[in-house]
Amino acid sequence: MQLAADGTELLRQRIIVLRSVSGSNAASADQLPYQTSNGRVTAQGTFQGTPWKVEQLFYKDGVRLTIGGTPENLGVPRVDEPIVRAIDTSGYGALVLVLTNLDVDRVAVTSEGSWDGRWMPSSTGDGAEARLWVIEVPGAESGTLELDGTAAGSVSWP
Repeated sequence: MQLAADGTELLRQRIIVLRSVSGSNAASADQLPYQTSNGRVTAQGTFQGTPWKVEQLFYKDGVRLTIGGTPENLGVPRVDEPIVRAIDTSGYGALVLVLTNLDVDRVAVTSEGSWDGRWMPSSTGDGAEARLWVIEVPGAESGTLELDGTAAGSVSWP
């Protein structure tokens, strides 16, 4: 954990700076609208009629994903390793979450189509700044995870 001169965590200061720049609106087309409250960065949306919410907790606690009102603590995501969760009980459609370093500008899943992710501010397990990408993928199949257009592994959903 890195501390500033006044003893506050640098990550929290960075989140406040990001908030002052972009508020609760996305600064670019690939950034999720997010809000910061009680030291947590939160983004939410609806996919295939089901509401979802992603919360970046204290960096050592990781991420909480809530789908359809049911929260799940995902722990600390590993950089460039996708986390896949079904969007509802029908088994069709999923959210793919991918934590990346700040130098990654595009994350997508490709198969019969291509689905681009949108990101929110996040952090790694050691407190470094990162981006948490959320990709909404329809159907049930498998595809390729792409980071800046380069294949980075496979993804199956649900």
